[in-house]
Amino acid sequence: VTPLDSVIKALARDLDRVSSCLFANEQKTYIHQFAAGRVTPDELEPWRPRLDAGQAMPWLHVGGLDIACLDPSAELNAVDRATILFLAIDADRVLDVSAAVRAGTRDVHLQ
Repeated sequence: VTPLDSVIKALARDLDRVSSCLFANEQKTYIHQFAAGRVTPDELEPWRPRLDAGQAMPWLHVGGLDIACLDPSAELNAVDRATILFLAIDADRVLDVSAAVRAGTRDVHLQ
């Protein structure tokens, strides 16, 4: 299954606008691509480097891309909820459900 992050970035009309974004859905997305040098692991909270044998997996650098294997936090804290844009697909429309997530009337599970 192709990760949502890869699909959105591959289809983006303006890659610069979305290159440093993380896209995920109810299906776990572990692999994210960014334009080389655009983001650092510290900027990606609540996502953290995926661990392998207790060690953070290194980012890969391929051409003009940085490729990171990331895991989301189990829970979203108030800061996460305030800064993340939450979208939902309803038939053929994409809806901004951020206000409902922040109000606690719509639940979100990153894992």
